Amino acid sequence: MYKTRLQDFTSKSGIQFPVYHTINEGHIPKFRSTVWVAEMRYTSPSTFSQKKVVEQDVARLALEGILHRTRDEGLSLVDQISPIFKSIMNEYAHKLHVEQPTYNNDKQLLGGVLPAFITSLVFNGTSYTGGPAGTKKDVEQSAAKAAILSIMSDSSSGTALAEVIRSKSIFYYAVLSDIQDFNHVSNMWKCPWATGAVYPSRR
Repeated sequence: MYKTRLQDFTSKSGIQFPVYHTINEGHIPKFRSTVWVAEMRYTSPSTFSQKKVVEQDVARLALEGILHRTRDEGLSLVDQISPIFKSIMNEYAHKLHVEQPTYNNDKQLLGGVLPAFITSLVFNGTSYTGGPAGTKKDVEQSAAKAAILSIMSDSSSGTALAEVIRSKSIFYYAVLSDIQDFNHVSNMWKCPWATGAVYPSRR
């Protein structure tokens, strides 16, 4: 039932419940419905002879639109949150109640000269491989990014991951903003003895 699924989604996402407006456009029953949800309006392109059927249809339309938009927003955030790819995958595993991802690192010679790490991430029975990098930390983040992009391309699982990305990115930017504010204030209020400055005594 699409109306139930849409209401459940809005409840879990903390957004306002859907509001339906259904009208009869003819002498014989020709119902068309509009729903307002997630600051968007969706209208059924077809009419139906039963009110409950047209509301189910417009709920389906709204749910598909919201899920598509959620995945797009998640993908747009991916390149901006590179330091927390592993954290996102851990949170996603927790959300699905499955085991945390595991990383299998292998050190190789890149181009026969520079040492580089290659890793495969195993998550929920699937293996993902990122690009090579000079450190284990970077190569594991790369593998986590590869897993995220692959999962996001799947319509059934991408939405749940997009919700994790959105919540983690909000927290990440809040922490980043606090650090920047702290550094700014610290620079403004540095003590003279911390900078080595010497002030003449007042007499």
